This record gives sequence, C-alpha cells and structure tokens, in this order.
Amino acid sequence: MKSKTFWVCIILWVLITLVRLFNHQPWFDEANVWIIAQKANLFQLFLLPKIEGHPFLWYMVVMPFAKLNLMYPYSLLIVNWLFGLGTILLIWKYAPFNNWLKTFITFSFPFFVLFPIVARCYAISIFLLFLLAALYEKKSKYPIIYSVLIFLCANTNVMAMIGAFVFGVFFIFDLVNQKQKKDVIFSSLIGILTGLTLFFQYYNLDKTFTDSRLTSGINFNFWSYAFIFPQIINFIFLVIFIITFSFLLFKSKKAFTFVFICYSYLLAIFMFSYSGNEWHHYFFYIYLLIGVWILLSDNGVKDNIKQIISLVLIVLSLFFVIDYRYTPHVFHSNSKNISEFIEENENARFILFSGTFLSVIPYFEKNKTYDIYHYQTGLNINEKAVKIQHNETISAEKIYNLMVKNKINYAIADKYFDYIKDEKYNLKFIPVKIYNLGFNQFYYIYRIENQ
Repeated sequence: MKSKTFWVCIILWVLITLVRLFNHQPWFDEANVWIIAQKANLFQLFLLPKIEGHPFLWYMVVMPFAKLNLMYPYSLLIVNWLFGLGTILLIWKYAPFNNWLKTFITFSFPFFVLFPIVARCYAISIFLLFLLAALYEKKSKYPIIYSVLIFLCANTNVMAMIGAFVFGVFFIFDLVNQKQKKDVIFSSLIGILTGLTLFFQYYNLDKTFTDSRLTSGINFNFWSYAFIFPQIINFIFLVIFIITFSFLLFKSKKAFTFVFICYSYLLAIFMFSYSGNEWHHYFFYIYLLIGVWILLSDNGVKDNIKQIISLVLIVLSLFFVIDYRYTPHVFHSNSKNISEFIEENENARFILFSGTFLSVIPYFEKNKTYDIYHYQTGLNINEKAVKIQHNETISAEKIYNLMVKNKINYAIADKYFDYIKDEKYNLKFIPVKIYNLGFNQFYYIYRIENQ
C-alpha cells in the first residue's frame, strides 16, 4: 500500500476529484435528499422508500448537516466524497489485485467520475460492500460487527441490497460450519431485523411517480451500449467477457455463486421492474470486482487462473477508464446558477417545468420565500414537497393560470419553446438565459408573454 504507485494514484485522485467536487452543482436527486433530511423526522425516513425508493441510511447520514443547514452543498458533497475515498483506500490496502488493476479501477468512470462526485446513496453502499469484502476472511472473528455492516449495507439502496444478502447467507453458513452457535443466533437475529426493516420500508411500494421511461424494461440497446465502441463491437466484447468470466469464476464456487445471484437479481430488476440509469448499471462492474476479489482470495484456485482473470479484468477496467458516457444534467445541473438568477429577480413569478429545477431550493436563504410554482402540480415549491409526473403534455391554459399580471413571468425548462397556442391563449417564450449542458442539451430561462 505504501508503494510509489499508491501515493501517486491517491494524490492524483484526491486533487482531481476535490477540484471537480467544489465545482459540482447538485442536481434534483442530490438536493432532494437534503430537503427530505432537513424536513423529515426519523420515523418518516422509514416511510420514504415506499415513494422515494431508497432506504433510510443515506438520509440519516445527511440529516445532521441538513437540520443545521450547514454549508450546503459542500457538507453533502464532502461526506459522499469521503465514502468514495474510503472505497479507494480499501481497494489499495485489502483487495488482492495487482497495482495495474488497482490503478485502472481507481481511475475508472464509476470510481473516479461518478460516485465520489454525485452525492447520492451509491458511494456509501459501495464502500460498505467493499468493506464486507475486505473483512470477509476475518468475519467469524467479528460476527456482530459484520452483521451490523450487512444491515447497514442493505439499507442503502436496492442495488446493494442483494450483495448484502449474499454476504449474509455466506456468513451464516460459515458460522454454522464452524459451530459458533451463539454467533449464529445473534447474527441471525440481526439478519431477521434487516429483513423486517426492509419489508416495513418497501411494503405497498408506490410507483405512481416513477418515470414511465424507466419501467419498460431493458432492450437490445442496453447490451449494445455496454462500452463506448460501436454497437456491434460492444456486443462482441460483451459476449467475450461473459463467457470468459463465467468460465474463470466457476473455478471458485463462492465467487461464481456470488456473481451469479447478484447478476440474476440485477437483470430481473432491470428487465421487469426498473430499467435504471448508468449509476445502477455500474453495479454489474461492482459485483464483478467483488466476485474476482473472492476468487483471488481462494487458496484452492490455481495461480494461472488468478493471473488470467486479473488480466481480463484489467482490460475491462481499462474500457471504463475511457468511458465518457453520462447524463448531462446530473453533472451540469446549473442549480446554483439558476438559484442566483431567481434571487436576483426575487419579485418575479417563476414557473418550473422540470423536477430538476427543484434543486434550487437548498440554495435559498432560510425562512425566505420566493414566488416559484411547479407547472405540473401548480404547487408553490416553498410550501409543499413536489413529486413529478413525467411526460405530461404542456398546456397553454395551465401555464396562463399560473402567471400573474403584476409581475414578470419566467419559465425554466429543459426544452426549447417558441410559442404555445390553443383556442384561448397565445403564449410567447423569449429566451433570457441558456445553459449549455453538453451533448446538445440545454436549460432555458424564458420570459413569458401573452400575445
């Protein structure tokens, strides 16, 4: 761990990610956690997953900073970043990977660009999964601690839940085989508590506000865009990797079982429940890393097999180092810029056309209200939490009814408007500010006039 390679990688990782961190403006999902943690009590956190989809842990971690209204967004971002840094340190200290592989993992898109910067519940879950992997060989010495870590990991997000479950099953089997009866009882009780906690949080799940574009299941494009190459090449590489890793992981029953169960679970979710985004799909890579970690720790596996699987994983990780795909508004939300424009025009009426723009709320001065309404619900966002219905047809009448005569009326949207007409109203949208997100995507601030 104290090699020159380690220090060079860590110093570069820290410096570059911190620069990006302090220039990051949180998007809706990041700001939403802050708003919920600020307004909710502990009991309400356990009711949230029915609507929000994520268990309580990340909200609870953020809650002290949000309740104190402490240095938004930096406290939120730094706490998340620390879990990202912790993951990198776990890999370098405990993972049975060579320095080449550790380097490529460190600077891969999920570990370098995505999870340590975008402050959501995924960095903490990956840290806990890797901590479970790091303690795997010594888990029988610390059964209660290991059980609690499984409980915490399962309560971060749905993606990490399956990894925590498999680690838990392996753990109980090992305790039974080692005849640690008391530890079996206590660990099983914590496991039952974990299951009951998750059942309570997810029972009667409400998908009313889930984006319909993400509930149709994955299609061929999901497979053909696994990497950044042309579709056919992507598919060929994917097939090669699937066959190669399946063959090599099979040399360790635990490694193969771990990856097989986790992949089956992820595929079932993406195909039948929620097709997900790139931050969800990267858990295939996360679980593959853990599976290889388990294999390389298996003394029964031959050295040549370990060398081959390390080499193949290096190639795969290299593909993700040069991965540049991302959702633009996640990294370039312009939430701070938009909030500043609203504050500069505090006497105007604002109509927001996207849930993304609710990310401006945490920037506003405490106890100060602004004239901001959400188009789809007609609610003032200062008064009530707003859930988003997606893909609604825009109505000129509905917009007009939200406008006021004695103020300048602004619209904030991620779509280009010119005129919106119907039988009664003719609304003209005059661009005032345009924010370029990259990849030909923009945010627009318009002044609305009734012609």
